[in-house]
Amino acid sequence: RKLKTWFSTTKNAYGTFKFQGDTLTWSVADINRPNEAAWLVCTGQEVFINTGAYLYQTPTGCADQTIHSYGGSTADL
Repeated sequence: RKLKTWFSTTKNAYGTFKFQGDTLTWSVADINRPNEAAWLVCTGQEVFINTGAYLYQTPTGCADQTIHSYGGSTADL
């Protein structure tokens, strides 16, 4: 299960993005997520909120990921 998401400079009206330590999480009252830090990165670098369990029934073409803050000039993949 996945929920399409994107990043924008405008305020999000559905759900809450926040950091737990250096890990980005997302939550909303009407979706019970087993892991609020679970994301899916799919073909074409599309990012989805993983609404299922981390590393369980990952959709074809996607990889389970967590998103962390970093202090470098480029992302460390």
